[in-house]
Amino acid sequence: MKKTLRAISLLLVLVMLASMLAGCTNKTEVVISVPGDQIGTELASIPVTVTVNGKPVDCRVEWQVLNETQDAYITASGVMENGNDYLAHVFYNAGAALDDENLDISVEGAELDYSNMAGEEIRTVVRINLLEKGNLTLICSGLTPGEKINPYIAIRKDGDFVLFDYSWTVTSGDETAPADANTVVEYGKVYELALEIHPEEGFKLEDYPVRVNCGKGDLVSIEQQGDVVYATIRYYYIKATVHEFFSPNVQIEVGSEQIGTALSDIPVTLMVRGKRTACRAEWSVMNDPADGYVPTSGTLEKGKDYLINVYYTADLTEEDLAADKIAVFGAELDHSQMAGEEILTVVRVNLLEKGNLTLTVGSHYVGMPIEHAYSVVKLDGEKLYSEHSWSIRKGNSEEAADESGYFEEGKYYQIAIRFIPPDDFDPDDWAIRLNCEGGELISLEADGAEYVAKIGFNYTNGEPPEQEEPKHECNFVLNPNKPSTATCAEDGVIFYLCQTCGAEKTETAAATGNHTWVEIDRMDLCDDGLTVNYSCSVCGQRDSEHFTSSHSWKETAREDLCDLGLTIYYTCEKCSATYNEVHASAHDWVKIDQAGYCPHGLQLVHKCTKCGEIDTSQWIYPGDHSFGAAEYWNNHTHVRYCVECGHDLFEDHVTDNRGYCAACDSYIVN
Repeated sequence: MKKTLRAISLLLVLVMLASMLAGCTNKTEVVISVPGDQIGTELASIPVTVTVNGKPVDCRVEWQVLNETQDAYITASGVMENGNDYLAHVFYNAGAALDDENLDISVEGAELDYSNMAGEEIRTVVRINLLEKGNLTLICSGLTPGEKINPYIAIRKDGDFVLFDYSWTVTSGDETAPADANTVVEYGKVYELALEIHPEEGFKLEDYPVRVNCGKGDLVSIEQQGDVVYATIRYYYIKATVHEFFSPNVQIEVGSEQIGTALSDIPVTLMVRGKRTACRAEWSVMNDPADGYVPTSGTLEKGKDYLINVYYTADLTEEDLAADKIAVFGAELDHSQMAGEEILTVVRVNLLEKGNLTLTVGSHYVGMPIEHAYSVVKLDGEKLYSEHSWSIRKGNSEEAADESGYFEEGKYYQIAIRFIPPDDFDPDDWAIRLNCEGGELISLEADGAEYVAKIGFNYTNGEPPEQEEPKHECNFVLNPNKPSTATCAEDGVIFYLCQTCGAEKTETAAATGNHTWVEIDRMDLCDDGLTVNYSCSVCGQRDSEHFTSSHSWKETAREDLCDLGLTIYYTCEKCSATYNEVHASAHDWVKIDQAGYCPHGLQLVHKCTKCGEIDTSQWIYPGDHSFGAAEYWNNHTHVRYCVECGHDLFEDHVTDNRGYCAACDSYIVN
């Protein structure tokens, strides 16, 4: 019996010992090895090995990379890049299920993230964190016009999450109001994200460069107060002053003024209620002699005024075609109307040379009725009110022409055109442009509030009739070339000369003691007159003369306030008096920015080069994106930009066996 108990006890001990030994030998050791940071190496070429109890086993690897905008890991290919956070999903079979009691997993060259069973395989996820250290990263996935405010927001320091609070506001005009997840994003407004960030104790903002990953958002401010960091990110759906969103029924765009380009090659595009619509364009040009528009072809010429008749069909009414419901870009809207079953919208491309006073006289040829002759006066291409009358010049005289008659050979006709210019009109500021065949400008003079231009037409087949010199009364002055013969003691003769015709006369001059005056000085007091002082060269007696005079103005400065006018300041070079003139002026706009995306519309931002004013009233509605040629971005991707709004589209390289990507014309070097 004792032997039996001993045997049983021994058997139990052996069983327990075997069980303990079995527990030690059944522990499965898994070692996953990932080479160190191989920047620029293809992910598929990075060797990842797995050993189980010291023996290599087969494995497969799937790579992911952190997309910070979405704050999620997405499938990755291409090369390993600095500034990213990668996950390598390693799949293998260790001959056992995942169990903390029997599976010991270690990682070399990377960090263990987690392990789990994936069907009959084990999946171990390891991390290679190449995010740049020392950064405070603000992440916001951005806003989409037409959708509610619902972006993903995250704050990372050194790649790790940081606690924060946030709030939204929306600004329209001068009004700012709170916004939340139920607020729909609209054009014409500005949205701000206010962040209250709570990093760990001892954090100093000055030690951390701030990295913003917020799409189209701009970081407008960030500061630290105590242990809290406050930041504001602003989304502009317009820039500068706020205007209401303008959605016209019809948008017409004319290609930029390309002097010398065939009219048939200048694109005229049309959109009706946001959709591109077919149209046909017919060009006409101002015929100045006929003062009317005539059909034209050929090339675009400077100094012309063109009309484009744009014909199209659309379900629109006369009310839909009001001027404030049609937008024209690259030209000026003239008018719109129904034309049978089509709509006709007329736009103007005015290339008349600016700064001209144009005088047009038409139908003035020999044999034409005088009453058919007409005149047109234009200032900067704009017609002025005018009247005219015809006369026939004979020698030094004129007689009114019988307008019921005809223009005849052998006569010199003259037309006097009266017109009323703007109040600030000064002919010295304008070039005179005659648009009359065979005409010559005789004079242009003011007559009260009107101006009179006289233009002559010579039908004498020779020189125009000579005018007799008008009779005049001589205005005699001392002849500077013939000094008086009188002396201080003896009588003599004084010689005079007519300033107009040069006739001479003499008078007896009594001895006065002064025959020869020499100018010794003069004092010019401008409007108060010029005084010249003389001295007798013989006896020294003094005398003086007083003449009328005027200021001699010189421009010293100018202040251009655009729509408020141009002020020019003058100083008299003689007496230092000052005065100023105010002239009409206008903004000088240049494009500096744009906001918005296809097809919702692009709002152009212009800035005046003179006064700095911002204008955001112009919109373009280009339709869907139109991506241009691919450009190399990095060894993984290339990028295409929308030629209309600049939106970017990233694409993976597609290479041949040489590593050449035909899309972006680049060789991809690993």
